[in-house]
Amino acid sequence: MAAAALLLAAMLGAEPPSQYLPALGKIHARSLEGRLSFLASDALEGRGTPSRGLDIAAEYIASEFRRAGLEPAGDNGYFQTAKWLMLRPVRSGLLVRLDREGESVTLAPGRVDAGLAGALHLDNAPVIYFDAAAPDSWGELSADAVAGKVVAVSGIARIYGLPAAERGPAIRSYYMLKDFLARARPLVVLRADYGTPAPSGEEMLIDPESVPTILAPEAREFFTRLRSRSAGITLSLNVPAPEARPVQLRNVAALFKGADPELSKSYVLLSAHYDHLGMKPDGDGDRIYNGADDDGSGVVSVLEIASALARSGIHTRRSILFIAYYGEELGMLGSGYYSRHPLVPLEQTVANINIEQVGRTDDPIQPRINEATFTGFDYSTLVPVFAEAGRLTGIKVVPYQDPASSEPAGDPFFVRSDNLALAARGVVAHTVSVALEFPDYHRVSDEWQKVNYSNMARVDRMIALGTLWIADSETAPRWNLSNPATIPYRR
Repeated sequence: MAAAALLLAAMLGAEPPSQYLPALGKIHARSLEGRLSFLASDALEGRGTPSRGLDIAAEYIASEFRRAGLEPAGDNGYFQTAKWLMLRPVRSGLLVRLDREGESVTLAPGRVDAGLAGALHLDNAPVIYFDAAAPDSWGELSADAVAGKVVAVSGIARIYGLPAAERGPAIRSYYMLKDFLARARPLVVLRADYGTPAPSGEEMLIDPESVPTILAPEAREFFTRLRSRSAGITLSLNVPAPEARPVQLRNVAALFKGADPELSKSYVLLSAHYDHLGMKPDGDGDRIYNGADDDGSGVVSVLEIASALARSGIHTRRSILFIAYYGEELGMLGSGYYSRHPLVPLEQTVANINIEQVGRTDDPIQPRINEATFTGFDYSTLVPVFAEAGRLTGIKVVPYQDPASSEPAGDPFFVRSDNLALAARGVVAHTVSVALEFPDYHRVSDEWQKVNYSNMARVDRMIALGTLWIADSETAPRWNLSNPATIPYRR
């Protein structure tokens, strides 16, 4: 952890360095409340991906970057545009059949989602099978061995029934498996045993760049029986061409350019996701998932820090990229797209601080006042920098604690937010939160009036100070080589 020691040696003191005070002094609770009261208002209809409310939110975020005077960093002004498809699968004529040594199962068409942009027909195609709950089941397989093949993945549901000590490595392995398959480009992936197919006639959002996927939870029993003898499986498939229409989704990005001739070519990335769950399709009462804490709080924190820095007159040595992602709630879609199409070189991105759920303090264990946590707490030299920033700004930075235990837990949250997409590419990337769990999580009652804005302002000053330190340091954060959990993320 020598890199952290070098950074911390320059930080020790009783208060934040004076050169950073102009920026920290421009972060205000009232400003955060004003921003969030709009972003999480009913007018944006829950910011579902895709939706009119999501588009309005994107325009608002871009307007705030513009107002602050930050440089556009997208491929279309402040927007990084991604072309997706809304598909309505045709289930008439759909066939999904699995065979092995005389045992056969044909899946009911109404219980299958075919996320394919076009028609596909296969007769007894060999299947490569992965048990997602067995972390070592795929690590030695090369991309060449998978390319152009049929891949089946099951065991996903079993991950969450594993003991805590095994659950973290299994979840991490599953997400790394997904990343591996995205790069290996198999012909089709059969996702067995986890997920719920959409009702007949409902549209599906599909990334044309992604691996074609068949969601077939009813295949679970077939693979459970064959778990120990998975060789010889074949897939017969007939997928009719779906109805399709294009949609455009947008990440929103702005750049604060560094002043150092060399270090300005490297980047610190400050991110949050601006989507949420949209609206309930029907029913009485409140139907809007406003997503104030999750993750309106993260987005307005990015905007507040970006604006404070841009208006402060400070010049950092490294450049800072501010970005708001779409589609986190559907599986980290926007950050995944960014990781494949980075706006600045990933090899020059020294750190990603992702902000999620920093507004609510009503944690189920105890109120989180003047306290924050980083996922992957001991994964890198980045967290000690922010712990010191917290000491100087009145925020205690602590590891996650499992509500069911009085002892610090493993880290189930590191793989559950947008930092993962960058970490999977080798970037030191963490998510900072206040209450990782709170009573209104993913409920329509997650409203802006319930946020503790004075506490959020103090947390944002901690985030801003740590970000400024990293942006000014010649020493970049590094993964903790003594922690085996970081092995999948090291460049």
